[in-house]
Amino acid sequence: MEQTFYNAMSGFMIELNKLDTDNTAANGYRGRSRVFTEDSGGTKYVRVVAVEINTGSRSAYCFVSRADGRIYKPAGWKGPEKNFSRGCIFDEEGRLAWCGVHGIQTGQRV
Repeated sequence: MEQTFYNAMSGFMIELNKLDTDNTAANGYRGRSRVFTEDSGGTKYVRVVAVEINTGSRSAYCFVSRADGRIYKPAGWKGPEKNFSRGCIFDEEGRLAWCGVHGIQTGQRV
């Protein structure tokens, strides 16, 4: 059965929040320091936003293409860095490979 964009995006967001919780606990911090949410206002991309719980500050964590589910590093708040994707939300085993504590990592093409 082929995954829909909505289901794949939901799974990606759940895994991303769990990854951040696990990283927070592994570094000796108690509780959550941030939560990831979707800002789905764009027509081509869904912006994934990291919201700091204590301060409420928001930053773009990554962008996901609505057309093919590719994950892109942000060039800023308004859009992705389009040089190459860092993964795909439909790849359940590898979609978090580029996700790090401080954002989407740089490296070789996917």
